[in-house]
Order: sequence, then C-alpha cells, then structure tokens
Amino acid sequence: MDRLTPQKRKAIGLGFVGLLLIVLGAKFMFAEAPQPRAPLVFAGEPALLFFNLNESCECMREMVESANKQITAWPEEARAGIQIHWIDFEERPDLASQYEVFRVPCLVLLDSQGEIVYRQDYPLANGGPLNIQKFNELIKDLREQE
Repeated sequence: MDRLTPQKRKAIGLGFVGLLLIVLGAKFMFAEAPQPRAPLVFAGEPALLFFNLNESCECMREMVESANKQITAWPEEARAGIQIHWIDFEERPDLASQYEVFRVPCLVLLDSQGEIVYRQDYPLANGGPLNIQKFNELIKDLREQE
C-alpha cells in the first residue's frame, strides 16, 4: 500500500483549497448582482404605507389576514383618495428601516412632503388590528390643511 508523503499531502490539500477558491470565485462572478430597490414615489401627495407579510407564520396569520381585510375594505372616499402602498416587510427591509417599522401589521400616514404624520404598529384587540377610524380622522385633518 502506498503511503502519502508529507509533500503529497500538502499538494493534495493545496489542490483542494485551490479548487474550492475557483468554485467560489465562479459562483461570485456569475451570481446576479443585487437589484437596486426602487424608491417610493409620491408626487407631492399624501400616502399610506401598509407594511405586512405576504407569508406569515402560523402565530401571526390571523392578525395579518385581519389587517389585509381591513385595508381591502377601506373605502377610497374615506381615505380621501390617498393611495395605499402595500409593502412586504421582509421584501423591503430598506423601507421598513426608513419609516422605522419594526413589526407588522403597520400602517403609516405620510403628508405631501413624505413626512410621517402617524404610524400605528401596535395592533388593537377590538375591531381589527388597525385603527382605521383614527386614520380617517387624521386624513380629514390633513386634507383640510392642504
């Protein structure tokens, strides 16, 4: 039986490391570059940012679905035509960080300058997780100030 000399062991080890570096280098070279995140464009109009999860865990599913229903059922006339931007918390951590959103569901009202007027990130127990009535009042005040 042929025994490996220390020089042969060293050569095999270096060959393995070299091969590993080649594979990792190729993977890096052919990997897709991260796509830049598109900023939200408000065109000088107030906006509502609804942060939620497209795929929630079992423990949050009921609250996430309830918030989705609230937003879907929220009449456009009650929000005075303010557009709702649906944002997946996990897909857009950049926006979550920008608007200081740390949990979902979260609803953020922005004025026409893009400044936060109100943010609700603690869910309510009664009537659904979001306080839509509070947002309706704030939207009315915001529209009167314009």
